[in-house]
This record gives sequence, structure tokens and C-alpha cells, in this order.
Amino acid sequence: MQTIPKKKRAASGRARLLLLLAAALVLLAVSCLASVAFGARAVSFETLVQALTAFDPENGDHAVVLSRVPRTVLGLLAGGALGLAGAGAAGVRAPGARAPALCLFSCSCSCWMS
Repeated sequence: MQTIPKKKRAASGRARLLLLLAAALVLLAVSCLASVAFGARAVSFETLVQALTAFDPENGDHAVVLSRVPRTVLGLLAGGALGLAGAGAAGVRAPGARAPALCLFSCSCSCWMS
């Protein structure tokens, strides 16, 4: 039975992590484009690209796209905040991770909830 050296295992793990990160970023970009493109009034991909690269205030579709961008940015910020809060809460519960900042986060959350 052959064993894989530690360096090769670490490199394989990093490559897998980078591939997963790249896939997550592509999925995030596609979902951001879909958030701007779809709504009460559907906008084609061509119009979406034109509105983001060469905005024409006379074109109604471009105004629709521009009005949807803040919604997408706020959605990204809210999702990031929820993810950070979830990671913090999971860190507080982890038995090995007892950082003072995480404990302060836990105490402040419990005071806020009561």
C-alpha cells in the first residue's frame, strides 16, 4: 500500500479549495446578474451588458437595470452579514475556539435576545 507524502496531500487540498472558491465566485456572479436581469420586467442579457457598460438615460430598460443594482448590492451585504454572524455563532459553540472576541459576541447576542 502506497502512502501519499504530506506535501502532495496539502497541495491537493489547496487546489481543491481554490477550485471550490472559484466555483463559488462564478455562482455568485451569475446570481448577481440574474438578480439584476429578472424582476417585474425582464431584461435581456444584451440590454443588461449595454446598461452596465454604456448607460443611456433615454432607454427605459437601462433605467430599470440601474434601479435594480442597489437591491443586488444590499442583498450581497445582507448575505455577507448573515454568513459572518453564523460563522461567529458557530465559533462560539466550537469547543476548541474560545477567543475572547467570540465570547464577547456570544454575551452581547444573549443580552440582546433577552
